Amino acid sequence: MLIVLLIVGVLAGALLLVAWSGADKAKAARVVSDLRNLKAAAVQYNASTGNWPSAMADLSDYLDGPLECVGPVCYEVVSGEGGTFLGFEADLARTGAGVRDRLKGMAGTITLYSDAALSMPYAGEPSAVYPVRYAGSGLAASSGGSPGAGGSSGSEGSSGTGENPGSGGSSGPGGSHPGGSGGSSLPVGTKITLPGTSPLGWEVPGGVLKFTPTGSGVQVQPESGWIVKGFDSSGRQVVNLTGDSGFLLVYKGADGKWYYRKKQGEQPVDIATLEVVKVS
Repeated sequence: MLIVLLIVGVLAGALLLVAWSGADKAKAARVVSDLRNLKAAAVQYNASTGNWPSAMADLSDYLDGPLECVGPVCYEVVSGEGGTFLGFEADLARTGAGVRDRLKGMAGTITLYSDAALSMPYAGEPSAVYPVRYAGSGLAASSGGSPGAGGSSGSEGSSGTGENPGSGGSSGPGGSHPGGSGGSSLPVGTKITLPGTSPLGWEVPGGVLKFTPTGSGVQVQPESGWIVKGFDSSGRQVVNLTGDSGFLLVYKGADGKWYYRKKQGEQPVDIATLEVVKVS
């Protein structure tokens, strides 16, 4: 009798574990679905108004059901540097660790981050950031975006002027580009310096770089008349791209690394900084 009871207890425990695991999977899937619905609503809002949402209430006409919270998970608009709309943040503090573990395993596929700087892939923290657009452009971010969406329409950016315009990829030191318009109006020799971090944090003028979303990150390629140089942490040049070379750079958010894609495949490359230079 004791052996029978022991076997029944083990089987019951296994069934409970399976049930809990299935429940965690379903809850994580619901979070992903909610984030994708918010993204779709934000894109519709932008198409209708020309602006991006600054608060969840802006999306009231584009969503069915509650805006801020769905069950234990609450959502809010999140902004990048300079206050530009970036995407949405999910507050997961009231969910179980199993749900967060599920989302951690899905982070590379759906592009989840642990911070608004988009510097770290989501790893089970109490909140997750889901990017919707690239900073400084109108291009939808990679998860659920439209592959092959061409170049970024972009704002003027804050990349600076002169031989070395400073950080280039973010607001702050550097000022504005001369002329205040797109990259095509900039003089030959203009150099934009960018950090070797996620392109989601960059802000460059339109007509300088092409951003193409992929399932795991984003492809970066210079527009005609521009070249991209990549340098490793020791200052050695490791990448040289032109608009018609057929080669491109790929940033994968899952591992936070750059890859150099050639005709024969792609290989990882250590990039600490990039320079985008106008040559014609």
